[in-house]
Amino acid sequence: MSELPLISFKLYYEDLPRHLVTTFKAFKPEEQEKLRAMVKACKDKASFMLRAKQGKSIIFKLDQNYELNTLDELITFSIPAGRIVAPLTDELLEIIAKADGATYIKAKLDSIIPSRKTVIAETSQLEFYKADYNIDQAKELLKEHKAIDLLMYSLGYKPTKEAIAVTLPRLLTLFKYYDRNKITGVHVVSFQQKGTGKSSTFEMLESLANAYYCEEIPTVAKLIGDARFGTHGIVEKADIIAIDEFDKIAGEFKDRFEAIFPILLTGMEQGIYRREVSSKRELSVNKAISYCFMGNSYNKDLANYGMTERLTAVEILGNVLNANFDNANIPAFLDRLVYVEFLREDYQILRDVNTDEEGLTKILEPTIARGVIKLLREQFLRSFKLGEVENRAERAIKVLTAILKLLGLDELAEDQGVIETLVKGELTFWDCIATNEEQEEANTAEAEEYDDYDYTLEELIKHEIEG
Repeated sequence: MSELPLISFKLYYEDLPRHLVTTFKAFKPEEQEKLRAMVKACKDKASFMLRAKQGKSIIFKLDQNYELNTLDELITFSIPAGRIVAPLTDELLEIIAKADGATYIKAKLDSIIPSRKTVIAETSQLEFYKADYNIDQAKELLKEHKAIDLLMYSLGYKPTKEAIAVTLPRLLTLFKYYDRNKITGVHVVSFQQKGTGKSSTFEMLESLANAYYCEEIPTVAKLIGDARFGTHGIVEKADIIAIDEFDKIAGEFKDRFEAIFPILLTGMEQGIYRREVSSKRELSVNKAISYCFMGNSYNKDLANYGMTERLTAVEILGNVLNANFDNANIPAFLDRLVYVEFLREDYQILRDVNTDEEGLTKILEPTIARGVIKLLREQFLRSFKLGEVENRAERAIKVLTAILKLLGLDELAEDQGVIETLVKGELTFWDCIATNEEQEEANTAEAEEYDDYDYTLEELIKHEIEG
């Protein structure tokens, strides 16, 4: 078996995303310092204006927030800190047309355009950075290694059973499949304690799999867009949307979730997102997206909905939703979910971060990691056949079984009884993957205790009674 092509680097700035460091190969301190300044200017108006006056560059991700002016042959990119105006060339149009969510633009700012409303900078020099795929090497690695192991190394984790158990719910959202004549995403709800790698996983998947991580429940405008300002929402940009703070939908984010709930229902099932702005204008997006709703399993409010009772995860989630959203179609939302968990295991994923001799995080080389994910996605979409199903449970069982088999978790995939309990929310992946190892170790230790001493029959019986 060939050695895995792992790379390691040190992150010198906590607010600099790891995936940008690997994308731009900014491994030295001075390289990260420059990258950080260029990225920060996209969010901070003062930094943006200062760099425009100094003729310096910024870096931003190419998404759908742009306006085309065919009369003057200009394009205006909207970023959080302001706007960037550039010449509209055929090369630029071709790059935008082929962009798949993993393209970045480095713009050298030339000057400031006077404006009372926002900061507007001009640029005439654009460089494009597209995330590459090493498909050939990815194919070779998939012949020698389990897919789940390669995915864990891609995220910077060792493929231990504990790390796999807490990360697996998020990895399910990598996949899409044909449901009759349409493509649909895989949707999960995962409540875990803090420190299990929720945000860091999707930070890495942003560049590896075009994921988008929402720190809280998004507004309608953020989800779909705002036609008044010509901005598009995250459904236009992402293949996976991870929404955190889901444990607060009955609290501070209740109104937000109630507003996006009907939009989510249609989008999760049919891949259709619409927002009517006026009788003549509406925003419309047709796209299959996978959702991962995440929250803190130790939120004390959850106890009010049966967390301390012997209810399944699906029943608890249903209690939360039914108690707070009177007019919502809760059964339809639950039907769209493949997996639901409330995991309260005291585990910190930092213990399973893959590090080198100097303590630096090691990850699978990003171009290969993207290749692995691309191949797995294409294989699942091409080969998985859902067929006719009668209910949510049957569909979820088929989807979950196929994904687990593709990832190389054959033992789990072949136990249909366990798969059914996972879908019902009676068990978690931790129960099926991590706990089994602990039980095996306990059984092994007990067996060794017998082996270390030549017991008589009477002593064995006494040992069993007293043990």
